[in-house]
Amino acid sequence: MNRPSHSKTPAAGGFPIAIGLTVGAVLGMTRGNALLWLLAGGLVGVGIAVVIWLVDRKN
Repeated sequence: MNRPSHSKTPAAGGFPIAIGLTVGAVLGMTRGNALLWLLAGGLVGVGIAVVIWLVDRKN
């Protein structure tokens, strides 16, 4: 029996990480603590990427 090939392309989660890092860095520069905001933006971006991965994995 032929099984259908898995041709579904996975969703990309790198974009939210990049946007989170960029927004965090810009906010940090305006508020005087770039590293803290960069890390916060990165964590938010990674969190969104994990949610995208989990939803994509379920489908």
